[in-house]
Amino acid sequence: MRLISFLKNLFTSTNDFFMQDDHLIFQAKRDMDVMLQLWQYEISERGPYNQAFDYFLRNPKHFNGASMTEELCDIPWLDLDAMLHDYLYVGLNASASLKMTWRADKLLRQEMRRRGKSSWNTGYRFAMLTLKTPFFLAWAYLVKGRRISDSQKRDLKIIFALLEKEDSRKWHEKYKGEITWAIIIIAFISGYLYRTDFLNQLLPW
Repeated sequence: MRLISFLKNLFTSTNDFFMQDDHLIFQAKRDMDVMLQLWQYEISERGPYNQAFDYFLRNPKHFNGASMTEELCDIPWLDLDAMLHDYLYVGLNASASLKMTWRADKLLRQEMRRRGKSSWNTGYRFAMLTLKTPFFLAWAYLVKGRRISDSQKRDLKIIFALLEKEDSRKWHEKYKGEITWAIIIIAFISGYLYRTDFLNQLLPW
């Protein structure tokens, strides 16, 4: 039962940001564009964020936000990393492909760091995504029936080409924070799912 509850929480997060009044939504889009310019995003690099915003404007119930992690908002009430990641997963069905899921998760990590979010927050979110990948792929493919089309693959590759940055460091140097978090999270989840109630054994009442 604990496992079922854990997986349910993992896959059913919700966020009602795009259900606000129109004037608040359009102000948020203007704020997003200003902030991306301040972060020195080129016009072409801002394109995927605008695509994601417009997609959730049309499909507000598809936006989940940051699943099982803290929302790290870049503009009032909106985490741009979570928005872009949700768009890749849901709008373009990256979650139906192991390769595209991995690239989407790596892009999330990169974009968080690009905008100065801490290595602890970045590492924790990336580690959580990596650990849930086997379950999420099965859920997306078998339960939700998601399939990735050729046009969606092309769109994903265009976004990756626009935003992905080369990192020449060795993998253990790039991901040491994520590895640390993965160990901590695995230990915590294992304890949560399989712990023995020692108090019941020690305390007869």
